Amino acid sequence: MSTEPYSDDFIRDAAREVAKHGRTPEEVAERLGVPILKLREWVHDFDRGVTVIELETAPSSLAACIRHSYQRLNVVAQDSKLTCTFAELEKNIVEKLNKGKYRIGSVPDYVFQYANECISNEDVALPLTYALIYTIGASSLLKINKVDRGWAFIAEANYHLGCADTAIRNAIASEYLADLDESDHAGKVEGGKVSNANKMKAVVEAIRLLKDRRPETGWKFESEAVKDIVPLMQHFIRTNGIRLSESNLNNLMYASWRNNYTDFKEACVASVAVKKS
Repeated sequence: MSTEPYSDDFIRDAAREVAKHGRTPEEVAERLGVPILKLREWVHDFDRGVTVIELETAPSSLAACIRHSYQRLNVVAQDSKLTCTFAELEKNIVEKLNKGKYRIGSVPDYVFQYANECISNEDVALPLTYALIYTIGASSLLKINKVDRGWAFIAEANYHLGCADTAIRNAIASEYLADLDESDHAGKVEGGKVSNANKMKAVVEAIRLLKDRRPETGWKFESEAVKDIVPLMQHFIRTNGIRLSESNLNNLMYASWRNNYTDFKEACVASVAVKKS
């Protein structure tokens, strides 16, 4: 049993986000509100076969992180309500970049103009475009065996993906709040009173975790998916000062949020493996 002020499940899940899912320690530490040096210690102790050093030097791991970055890009792009498919967005951006030589810091304006035409939310368009460009760059660098430079690019891609994801979650929360009838949602929930804004922060974070932590083959049951995110959600509501009952969080999400929030229900359903007909 760990003597840290964090639960074993929380430490393991935080370390797994870096060691297994290709996120940067800085990104995970900031989102979870833990010291960066402490997170690096957790990652080092987590699964001795997958340490930070190996992640930074193994080309095969870089390839896996590039694939994961494309998967995240696809999810974020879908959530941003693209006017085209993600494949079309990538293809057209690559074609525009190939028109001439460019540097990452000085991408032609017409690339971003095109992205803005495809992505209605301007707060999402810029970071999503940069994330795609950096991921494309990382893939190209891997092909010519410039692994160190490739890791730098994929780290930048993860940062911009985080910015795009945050912008989308803020937009979703705003839409929820706009639709809420204050007279019917006075803020009474299990564990005391909570403001609508804080409540929706928690709901949106739970939706993000359900999507992000879905195994490649999916969960067997929705209840397993909800149970998996409970430790991270407990830390999230504690860190953000949201007054929800941590001990009853599993029931709150599965019984209440699933019935009252369409997006949360859809995320639960999508987390389950598709049954073969």
